[in-house]
Amino acid sequence: MHPLRPKKAPRRVVERGGVVDQLADWLLKHCPLTALAVLTLIVIGSSVPLDHPVLLVIPVILADVALSWFRHARRARKAVGAAQASRFGPGVTA
Repeated sequence: MHPLRPKKAPRRVVERGGVVDQLADWLLKHCPLTALAVLTLIVIGSSVPLDHPVLLVIPVILADVALSWFRHARRARKAVGAAQASRFGPGVTA
């Protein structure tokens, strides 16, 4: 009888799966509306005829840009508020 072959993990498949998962996580974190629109087009694209899917995707991308800008502005406002609070010390308000 022949000796058993050592089992090798399919490294490339695992690495690709990790990259795809990381890409999906990044898309959902940074541009959730675009990710949702693209996934929706992939899922229902064959059953619903769309003459110009770009006309659907462009407003979604613009909405993601606006959402990203609002998030950035809110984080900047919070950072300024935290810096002012730390300057005055705990329990002291301006």
